Amino acid sequence: MVILIINTHSALNSGDSGILLAQIDFLQKHFKKVDISLVSRTPAIDRRFYRNRVTDIFPPLVPAPSIFEGKQAQIFKSLKCLFSIKNKIRLLRKIKKCDLIISSGGGYFWTNRKWIPGPMFFQNYIHVRIALLLKRPVLFFPQSIGPFYNRMASNMMSGLLSHKKTIKIFAREMISYGWAKKLMNKPERLKKIDLCPDMALLLENKPLRKSPGPAQGEKRPIIALTLRKWAFPGLGKKQKKDYHKKYLAELEKFCHDYHYSEGAAFVIFPQSRGPGNFENDQMISKTFFSRLKKIIPVSHIFYHDLPDATSPFTIIDLLSRSDVALTTRLHSALFALIAGTPAVSFAYQHKSEGIMKELGFEDLCLDIEKIDSGKIKSMVSFILQNKDKTRMMTNRRLMEMRRMINDRLAESLKPFKIQ
Repeated sequence: MVILIINTHSALNSGDSGILLAQIDFLQKHFKKVDISLVSRTPAIDRRFYRNRVTDIFPPLVPAPSIFEGKQAQIFKSLKCLFSIKNKIRLLRKIKKCDLIISSGGGYFWTNRKWIPGPMFFQNYIHVRIALLLKRPVLFFPQSIGPFYNRMASNMMSGLLSHKKTIKIFAREMISYGWAKKLMNKPERLKKIDLCPDMALLLENKPLRKSPGPAQGEKRPIIALTLRKWAFPGLGKKQKKDYHKKYLAELEKFCHDYHYSEGAAFVIFPQSRGPGNFENDQMISKTFFSRLKKIIPVSHIFYHDLPDATSPFTIIDLLSRSDVALTTRLHSALFALIAGTPAVSFAYQHKSEGIMKELGFEDLCLDIEKIDSGKIKSMVSFILQNKDKTRMMTNRRLMEMRRMINDRLAESLKPFKIQ
């Protein structure tokens, strides 16, 4: 069985590497003999990270400039990628010989541009389109779809989902499920769409001997935080700036108030270290850490500047030693739940809202545009007062989600089992 997983992101983002590791493990358990290759935005880094797990890793057919740092690098490295004919021929040959093409789980098919889709959308679209043109069966693993701010993106996506060689589309939450149904231009093919939870939920909590973070004996409660730079799409320039300031100010106020009322300590780390400035959480995490140092004793603040390609299991282990996680990155919330640590999610896209609702924790999800220190305090206090009940509910929902993932994906792969 020869499989190519397209549209994977990068091992620099531990959330995406968690999804991909779960996908690889699932496929290797499902098929006795399977040859798995990937298309990655950072192939050189990912080759080291996934060595011995996959056969080959290809660069994308179309570059996305934003993964490179600096304007010059965006121009010249994008051109280098665009004119790397040898790599493109290799990838096309690989697609042609595959038994199955899998569009990686995650949240790649959306655009906030008003007139035409952005480079990232085209990069993901072209891989699926070429696979379909070469008459290869395509399966969309659990992912978020939409929103689309322009008609061109909607029409292009509709063509992919409705194509006869697209055998199954798994949405990882109900909002994306609704988008997929809306985009399907052939009603008779609606049965191809199904709901399936995020693949990263298959990961297990594997305690590590050496891992960053405060020791178990530190003062409680310990609250973990992940932040991210967010563009607040759809808002004007001044509004974007104001919302970003509010995001940091409300988090800072919560940390200050909760430290002095409850003696809380805080652990800050960048879940994503790239690719590109927009996907790199290090700068905003360091900035926030510097702000907290001015108002909270340094004995109660921990910052961990993780290596570029950090295993999701390191993140899970770190979160397991916290009492609550305040997460902007969606997979920080999922990793926390896997670790047995309740999480509050600040939703910057519908994927956060949708997945937290599927898990039964919609009351612990707060729109990033409506972030408020008082609401955060109420959520954290509720969690700490009901920790055992929350943990039991988390474990039950995780077991249910894992069964659903295994059952639904196994069913979709039945036609290929004989190979």
